[in-house]
Amino acid sequence: MSRKAVNRDEAARLREQIAQLGRQLATVEHQLERLEITRKTVLGLVTPAPTCTSSRPWEVQRAPDRRIEIPPNGAEFIVQRTVQ
Repeated sequence: MSRKAVNRDEAARLREQIAQLGRQLATVEHQLERLEITRKTVLGLVTPAPTCTSSRPWEVQRAPDRRIEIPPNGAEFIVQRTVQ
């Protein structure tokens, strides 16, 4: 095989490898986006769905087994704590 043919084969192999790495990168980026959305959901940074049927709207769902209860005067409490 001539050197030119070897170089062509090597270039084709490298192009295919680059294309495959590009597809893998796109998959990893998509997975990272999904993980970030999941992380925000777990941390309570994503607002609950409008169909939330909670009888106590001041409860913020943080994780499956934990809740943070914000009392009705919670905003006043936060302001007082910040000012002090």
